[in-house]
Amino acid sequence: RIMDRTELQDQADDFQTWDTKTFAKTITQLHLQAIEKDEILQKAPISDYEVLLNKGEESAQYRPTLYDLLTHRAIEFFNQSGMMLPESKEDFDLRPQDAFLPSAQFATFNFVAENPQSPTFQVIKLYQKLIGFHQNSGNTYALVDADLNRFTFVKNKTSDQNAYKKALEDLLETSPAHPSKGDISLALAQTLYTLNSNTEIEASQEERQNSKKQALKIAQ
Repeated sequence: RIMDRTELQDQADDFQTWDTKTFAKTITQLHLQAIEKDEILQKAPISDYEVLLNKGEESAQYRPTLYDLLTHRAIEFFNQSGMMLPESKEDFDLRPQDAFLPSAQFATFNFVAENPQSPTFQVIKLYQKLIGFHQNSGNTYALVDADLNRFTFVKNKTSDQNAYKKALEDLLETSPAHPSKGDISLALAQTLYTLNSNTEIEASQEERQNSKKQALKIAQ
């Protein structure tokens, strides 16, 4: 019902009358306000708030601070808000060659959007800040996790499976002994299998068999 409401000229006090854009704008402001004081949040261990959270096993390694938790929640919102507020390529042209850059280069890359309110642009900027933070925090669990989530986001937005595969291969090469190697390897194996199963890609039977073997070897 909300999606069908007529766009409001002025924001009303009664949220029950708000249209989609008003809801999205307000929630956007709240998410961004929640992480405005990033330096304070980055120093707030998530363990201080565990009584309020439904924690998963080893979750503190991947969301070590309040900043991590709130940033990932904001990313999740912006990722979904694209369904409420469809955006065009003109709003923000997400180029795989930029968005799949290694973490150190990605964190400092100058992304420019015609529409800075673009949900995709907001997600990229949040990943830049999050990855930049963990470049210096020493928490490689959170860094690799952020990279993997970033890669998945960019792949889903660009549909560039080959660039995604290359990004995973590069990450695996730079993290050969990291405890998250299994997560990277699984994502890479799934991608190889997907590419191999794509009948639109020209490949010989031998190439497809070799690709399957490579996927199984990585997954082991």
